[in-house]
Amino acid sequence: MLTSVLIPLAVTIPLVLLVVFIAVLFIFCLIKRRANMKENKTDLVLHAIPSKPLLLSESSRENVCNSSKPIDISSKYIDQLSDYIISGSIIEIQETVGQGEFGIVYRGVMTSNTQLPKAVAVKTLKGFYKESDIDSLLDECIIMMSFDNLNVLPLIGVCLDLGPAPYIIMPFMSRGSLLSYLKKERPNFTVADTSEEDIILNVRKQLLSICLQVANGMSYLASQKFIHRDLAARNCMIDDNGVIKVADFGLSEDIYACNYFRQLKGSDNNSGSSTVKLPVKWMALESLHDGLFSEKSDVWSYGVLCWEVFSLGKVPYPGLDPIGVVELLDTGGRLQCPHNGACSQE
Repeated sequence: MLTSVLIPLAVTIPLVLLVVFIAVLFIFCLIKRRANMKENKTDLVLHAIPSKPLLLSESSRENVCNSSKPIDISSKYIDQLSDYIISGSIIEIQETVGQGEFGIVYRGVMTSNTQLPKAVAVKTLKGFYKESDIDSLLDECIIMMSFDNLNVLPLIGVCLDLGPAPYIIMPFMSRGSLLSYLKKERPNFTVADTSEEDIILNVRKQLLSICLQVANGMSYLASQKFIHRDLAARNCMIDDNGVIKVADFGLSEDIYACNYFRQLKGSDNNSGSSTVKLPVKWMALESLHDGLFSEKSDVWSYGVLCWEVFSLGKVPYPGLDPIGVVELLDTGGRLQCPHNGACSQE
């Protein structure tokens, strides 16, 4: 009888111990797994916030500059810009006033021991950019050096030590762009519902004055053998005295994104290709079809700008996308006269 009892115990005790061992082992593995998961999660969080900027692959970062890495300026540019190079120590950058896909413009203050603090606009590149973009920015500075006209925005200087890319310093236009001015003053300039000749003539005179100021600036640029390529109300600025300044910040407002289309630039295998935006609704047919820009294509853009002025800042070719605009122009269609009593039908 005793023997029959001991035999089940001899079998049961090892089985219980085995089950306990397996349970302890399972709990240990579970705790270890959770600890590893927590460690891995911490690693993921740390790797999601790199302490240094991520580098492009060797092939893709050829001739590309990181926005946090200083670049070397060619001595050619330093020599040509020597009279306009100013120290970044006298420039205080304040808030952002505009930015586009590749560039950004800040409002700043320039201080000097001999002059009172002066409000300035500071333009530079943003994000990743090629060395050719640096060259284009400096070429713009060199072109602006020679500008001396009441209706053309002048160059104050260029900073080479303010950041990784050059900074173009220009007068700050406190009244903003011509486009924003036209929109703001739309209620005051709209005379479609009035028959008073004096009011109509006064508004027409003011709008014509704007067009004439832009024409004066563009005439001067043409005399300097300079082709603007992107004349529009958004690229004209207004100073404190109400004087129009032809400018080109190389920026486009997001609201106008639908009026541009992208086109590959550079079909040569050696030159590669890049994507650029074209202001279709302001471009002449020869520019759209053949990429030809001249004084004549600037005159076309000026005509569209005049339409913007008398339509008080509306988008040209309303209701048409860029492709529709090209089709309209190809079939002989043109902009209709703005619906504003100040615009003579003659």
